[in-house]
Amino acid sequence: MNMNQSGRTGIYPQDLLQSLPPRQEGKWARNSKFSAFAVSLQGSSHVQKGIPCQDYSDIRILDGCGIIIGGIADGVGSCPLSHWGAYIAVNEALNYVEDKIRGYERAPGEPEINQILNDAFRYAED
Repeated sequence: MNMNQSGRTGIYPQDLLQSLPPRQEGKWARNSKFSAFAVSLQGSSHVQKGIPCQDYSDIRILDGCGIIIGGIADGVGSCPLSHWGAYIAVNEALNYVEDKIRGYERAPGEPEINQILNDAFRYAED
């Protein structure tokens, strides 16, 4: 924790620079119908410059409804904390989709899925 100029302590953006989102070594998920793999790798120019991987991806299986969901975000290279933005956006979007789909007794149809995905994008953006 740092103390800001007003004397308050708390977590500030510079603290986030000292830690990184969970490293992605690859994640694999499958159910009876599909298999999926998610990985985001640090590019060679980022390795040379000491810049973290600014992209993030994740997948989840929603047991019971037979659906695999996935998300990916491309970090903004000009922003020093974009690796956190990508991580948060993917997780918030997947949490939103998972919560909405689990509310259905059966797998939702295409119109419902389209609405859920559009809403998840806006939710993650916020």
